[in-house]
Amino acid sequence: MPQVVICYCANGLKVARLGVSVGVKHGNAVRRNRIKRVFRAAFRLSQTVLAGGVDYVLIPRLGVKEYTTKAVCEALLAAGKKLKVDAHA
Repeated sequence: MPQVVICYCANGLKVARLGVSVGVKHGNAVRRNRIKRVFRAAFRLSQTVLAGGVDYVLIPRLGVKEYTTKAVCEALLAAGKKLKVDAHA
């Protein structure tokens, strides 16, 4: 089961943008802010590979004990590959 849900849509720009939605059900403010930091770091690391002109919204799944930058990066790259395949189909 993936750690994060990734939604995306075209934004009409040349750059990719990130949105993060972490609800109260994920814990206290410290935990929610940590999740957001991990998501932003993963986006920064994979931004050069991701398709430009797309807004990405990351939503954490409930029940995940710890989010890692590596796992979120892999999920973003998988979504980016799927976007490229969908664009060419």
